[in-house]
Parts: sequence; C-alpha cells; structure tokens
Amino acid sequence: MAEFGELLRKKREEKGITQKTLGDAVFVTRQAVSQWENGTRYPDLLTTKKLADYFDCTIDGLLGEDRMSSYADVMQVAEEPSDDKLQLLVYGILLALSLIALSVTASYLYMEYGAMELPFRDTLLIPYCLLKTLSCIFCVIMCRTKNMRPSVIGITVCMMNILCVIEPGVSWKLSKEYFLLFLQFLKPVLAIPTVIFFLRKNITNRIHAVISCLAVIGVNLMELLTAVLTIISVEFTFTEMNRVFSYIYMIILMSLTIWQIDLLTRKRNRAKGGG
Repeated sequence: MAEFGELLRKKREEKGITQKTLGDAVFVTRQAVSQWENGTRYPDLLTTKKLADYFDCTIDGLLGEDRMSSYADVMQVAEEPSDDKLQLLVYGILLALSLIALSVTASYLYMEYGAMELPFRDTLLIPYCLLKTLSCIFCVIMCRTKNMRPSVIGITVCMMNILCVIEPGVSWKLSKEYFLLFLQFLKPVLAIPTVIFFLRKNITNRIHAVISCLAVIGVNLMELLTAVLTIISVEFTFTEMNRVFSYIYMIILMSLTIWQIDLLTRKRNRAKGGG
C-alpha cells in the first residue's frame, strides 16, 4: 500500500483541490485525508470506491501496484460501524472475563499459599491469566485504532490456542487427567486452518477455517462439561472454577472468529470482483 498515498496526493493536486475539499466529497475529515496521503492510515473499502468515482478512475488504478485482491488483507476486518462496535464489545467482554480471572487468581494464591513456595501447576496461573489479559487489551486497542486486520486476528487466535497448552488446572501426574492434557495440546493443532486463513492473503474458501473453529469450540465444550460435572458431583475447587472461566473464554473467542471469517470472506470476494 506504499503507493496509495502518493497517487492520492497526485490526483488531488491534478484536480486542484484541497484536502478539506476532498474530505468533504467523501464525507471524512481533512485529517483523515492527510493520514491517507502520509501512509499512516488507509480508507475502508466503501470510501475507496467513493474516491475512485470522484477521480473517475478504477480502484486498481487508485491503489497503484497493489492489486485490489490484496486490499481486504491490509484493512481491518470489521469496517461497517455496526460490525466494528460489535467486535469491540466482544473483545471488551473477553477483557472483563480475563481481568476477573486475574484478580481472583491473585487473591486465591495469596490466601492459599501466602509466602510459601507455589506448586509447579499453580506457578502457571498468574502468567497464564496475565497473558490473556494483555492479549485482550491489545485487541481492544487494535479495534479502537481501526487496525484489527486479518494478520492481527490470525496471530491472536494462534497465541490464545498455544496458551491452552500451559493452561493451569491440568494435573501432569495423574493418569486420569491424561485425556484432558491431550485435549490441551490438540487445540492449537485444530486451530491451524483458521490461523492460515487469516495469515494467507486472498483465501476465499472458508470451509476449513470454520470447521477448525467449530472443532476448537467442541473441545472446549467437552472440557467445560467435564469441569462442571466435577464441581457438581465431586467438589468445588478453585482449579475447576478457573478451568470453567478459561473454556468459556475460548468458546466466545472462537465464536467471534467464525463471524470474522465470514466478514473477511465477503471482503475478499468483493475485492476479487472489483467491488
């Protein structure tokens, strides 16, 4: 997208108009036009169409060497205001869940162990919850700055599923927990097609990515059921409760990802068709 700003400035100057005049024509501020020309921000797809119509050229011509087919992958996935707000709301909910888990975890460890040395399993609790919280804060910032691009989503999904490998609450010594441990390692493997979908440009076949998300959701539902049954039939423990929060978090995240897959697929199809 390096040439977009230069071409836009050239076309504006050829037309003999100011940044404010161009902004008024496509219903944005002068500052937005300035950011486009400086290369710090880019217009969404609908605004790019308005710009092409205003300058009486094709979108490909306005984008220069960067083809329209790759345009969907350098812009944020949720461009419509309603979609953007919904995406921000869900990430906000995930952030709230992770903050609650972090605060409760810190309180539990302090009351349970005080100054004593923590068992290996519980040493993972704080870094695990902290990394999830930082990931959510990062996603909220990306949404607020209109930078929640496909690559950002792909990296987020990858990291969150890898974190499942060190998810606390799974006993590494008891044989009855081996199956649950296997599921923890299975989730990042199942998420691979989803990650590839977001990181590779121009993929429009979403079947594998959606199946991947559904598989991860299915594993988390299975684990959630196991944890709930343990709490009900055996005993309430902080470890099991922590796992419940973790599984709910992942179910919400991967459900959001399915919706983002749909948005990105439509954007890529529109881009391939030239609009």
